[in-house]
Amino acid sequence: MRIKSKYASSIGLWLVLLVLMSGCSVKLLYNNADRLIRWEVSDFVDFDKAQRAYFDGQLAHVLYWHRQTQLPMYAELFASMPQRALEGITTDEFAALAQTAEGWGAEIEERALPLATQILLSLSAKQRQKLPVRLAKANAEFLEDERDKTLTQDQQRWRKAVVKGFRRFIGRLTPEQREYVQAMSLNYRSERDLWVAYRARWQAQMLERLQRWGAQEVSAQQFADFMVELSANRQAYYGEFEAVTMANRRMAAEVSAWLLSNLTSTQEEKFSDVMQGIAEDLTELASDLPKQQPPPMPCLVPVTGCVSG
Repeated sequence: MRIKSKYASSIGLWLVLLVLMSGCSVKLLYNNADRLIRWEVSDFVDFDKAQRAYFDGQLAHVLYWHRQTQLPMYAELFASMPQRALEGITTDEFAALAQTAEGWGAEIEERALPLATQILLSLSAKQRQKLPVRLAKANAEFLEDERDKTLTQDQQRWRKAVVKGFRRFIGRLTPEQREYVQAMSLNYRSERDLWVAYRARWQAQMLERLQRWGAQEVSAQQFADFMVELSANRQAYYGEFEAVTMANRRMAAEVSAWLLSNLTSTQEEKFSDVMQGIAEDLTELASDLPKQQPPPMPCLVPVTGCVSG
C-alpha cells in the first residue's frame, strides 16, 4: 500500500497517521514501515549505496525507539476511547487528544531530524539539482484533487471523508448522524492550496541553505543547526494556512466529539471492539522488539553529536 496524504510528508507524522489509516492492518503497516517510508523518500532522492545503508540503519534505530516507547502510549489512548465516548467526550477533550497526537508526531520528527539532515548533507551535486524539481512536482500533485474545485465540492469531499473514516470505527452512520455531518461540512474551508503554499515556503528556505552548503558557503554544522531551527519554527511559514487549518481542526473535533457522544448501542459495541483491537495490536507490536537495539549509524558527514564512519 502506497500512502499518499498531505499530512504524511514526514517520517514522524507518517508513523502517527498509519495507525489511523483505513483498509490495512495496523500490524501489517507498522511491520513494513521501513520499506514504506523508504518508498516515500525515494520520490525525492535516489539513494547511492552509502546513503541507502545509512538510511536503513538509522531508520531501524528510530523505529526501535518508537516501538519501545511510543506504541504503549498509543495503545493506552485507543483502549481508553470507548469509555471516553460512553461518558460523553467534549469538543475540548477531543481537541486535547488530537493535540497529544500532534505532540507525538513532533517528538518523532525531532528524533528523525538528524537522519533527514544527514541525507541532505550527503547529497551529490546531481541529487541536489534534482531535489527542487521533485519537491515542486510533489507539491503540484498534492493540489491535483483541488484544482478547479469549488468550495462546495471541497466541503462535499470533506463530508465523504468523515463518513468513510467513522464507518471503519462505528459502522454505518444513522440518517441523523449523516445530516449532522452534512450541516457541519458547510463550515469547512479549503486548505490544501494554503498548505502547499506553506510547504513551498518552508522548502524554499531549506533548499536555499542546502545550496549554500553545496557551494561551501556554510559548514555542515551550520546547516545542521539551521535544520533544527527551521523544523522548530514551521509556524513562521504558515501564513493564512494557520488560521484556516485551526478552524477546520476545531470543527473536526466538534464533529468527532458529537458523533462519539451520540452512538447507537450497535455502534458503541463496534467502536469498543475496533478500539480494543487496535490497542491490542499496538501492545503486541510494542512487545515484539528485536533482541538487540539497532545501534545509531555513523554519520555520513561529521556534525556535533555523531562521528563519521
